[in-house]
Amino acid sequence: MLTKRTNILFDQKTWEFLVGLAQSKKTSVGALVREAVKNEHISKINQRDKNRERAHKLVLELGKNKKRGFTTDEILDYIHDGRKYE
Repeated sequence: MLTKRTNILFDQKTWEFLVGLAQSKKTSVGALVREAVKNEHISKINQRDKNRERAHKLVLELGKNKKRGFTTDEILDYIHDGRKYE
């Protein structure tokens, strides 16, 4: 249910484009704007959060599977390997 309202001002050319697009899709300009906001911002934030959660789980799994500590030489090797791609 839609409960919040906003006013957006468009220039004439953009408004005509949006009206034409809405008519071709048999929807309203408001629905187009809501869908654009959802696709451009909300879905990207949701995907970012999922990626962060997946990365966090992977880090936790690495910690669980680690049976021994890393030597100083191994740590330096990882650091140098990472710098190859900068």
